[in-house]
Formats: sequence, structure tokens, C-alpha cells
Amino acid sequence: MGRAGPRALEILEAVLDAQRQGLAAVRSGVPVEDVDHATRRVFDERGLGQYVTHAVGHGLGLAKEYPTLASGLREPLVADECVTVEPGIYLPDVGGARIEDEVLVRDDGAETLTHFPKNLGTLLLPSA
Repeated sequence: MGRAGPRALEILEAVLDAQRQGLAAVRSGVPVEDVDHATRRVFDERGLGQYVTHAVGHGLGLAKEYPTLASGLREPLVADECVTVEPGIYLPDVGGARIEDEVLVRDDGAETLTHFPKNLGTLLLPSA
């Protein structure tokens, strides 16, 4: 597969930063679009906003309709519901990245339920 080039590393770093910002925005009472905006701001600041093709996340569960974390949706996050925070971007002829965590919404923030180290070394496949 070879080594990731500079543009691929830039994409991955942007997605990592966007996900951190999205996770930091999650808390009970926050409108779902605020989580989306937190991630999109990172991409926009890096000139990558046009490559976001999907909502930043969605709810998990079977008991009710869970929120989609997307612009234009003002429904507040509710304590003890589970959502994903999964920003991603896809550039034609370069590639893309998406990093997803499932989180439990708390009054004081997001409790991450998935545990995988997130740094460039663990996210990149070794070269062949």
C-alpha cells in the first residue's frame, strides 16, 4: 500500500481534530446541530469544508427516534442517550477518512464508550 502522503496525513489530522471538537461539544441540552458545527468549523478553517458529505453522527438504540447530528436540527441532546460522533471527509483522487466513537450523553459532557487509541501511528496501516 505504501506510505501515506502529505495530503493523506493532512486529511487524517483534520478528521482527528474535528472529532475531538465534536466530542467536546456533546453534553445534555446542547442542540444536535452544535456538535455538527463544531466539527465542520475545523474542516472549514482548513479549507476542507466542501468535502464533508455526511452528518457528523446519529443516535443509537431501538426505543425511540434518536437524533441525527446534523446542521439545521435544533433538537437538544438528552442525558443518557447514545450517539455517534463520526466526522469524515472524502477528497476525489486522494481518499478520505472517518473516525467514529459511540458516546453516552451526560450533563457534563460525553462519556466515550469505544476505546481505541487515536493517533497517526495507530490509525495508519503499516506499509506493505
